[in-house]
Amino acid sequence: MLSLLPSASVLAGLVLVGLFAGVIRGLTGFGAALVIAPGLTLFMSPELAVPTNMVAICATNLPLVVGARREADYHSAGWFFAGSAIALPFGVWLLATLPRETLEWAIGLSVIVAALLLARPKFRLTNVTRPFKVGAGMIAGLMNGSVGMGGPPVILTLLASGVPPVTSRATLIVYFTAMNAVSVAIMAIGGLIDTRILIWAAIIVPPLALGQRGGEILFRRGWSNHFRPIAIGLLVATGVVALLH
Repeated sequence: MLSLLPSASVLAGLVLVGLFAGVIRGLTGFGAALVIAPGLTLFMSPELAVPTNMVAICATNLPLVVGARREADYHSAGWFFAGSAIALPFGVWLLATLPRETLEWAIGLSVIVAALLLARPKFRLTNVTRPFKVGAGMIAGLMNGSVGMGGPPVILTLLASGVPPVTSRATLIVYFTAMNAVSVAIMAIGGLIDTRILIWAAIIVPPLALGQRGGEILFRRGWSNHFRPIAIGLLVATGVVALLH
């Protein structure tokens, strides 16, 4: 078991990445995977970083479902998930087969594009049809399986469709919980999750939960508007560093 534990430098990296990701999630309601996936690739390969990210996110999503289950739009979440279920296996296959350098570039570019899209002024979609939701879910599933960041397509769709914030947040929680659980199952079947991944993910969970609590406190004190541009800037910087690395 001792051989499966991370070194001191990796342990520090896991804690810091988890803490920062938690603060981002507490302030904005999402974005943890946008920090964890590229952050972990700075000191481990994508084949280790993405499954570790998925297990940690899945574990911390489960308690959130209890408070969100009555407010979620299950109709929309179901169509998003249907699209994700189609594309997820192909995304996991890409993770298992693509060269490390290609995956690192994909992770870096994905977090930069996602951060820039989230920074754009609000826009509206007047007619979000079922095929549109399935398509957004397919893109999300492909990204979730391959680079561990499947949130932006679904988040942007919900934000642009004028869904009330409470419903949007609850729908995202239900959708992400289901999608991440399936992602973890597919990765486990594919042999991408072992005891070391589970241990490293367990190390991330406490600082992630602590950071999330701190982010929620800052949100209630009105720090969200000030912190959001800083957070987006840090996400872009993380992506750039991942690319250079």
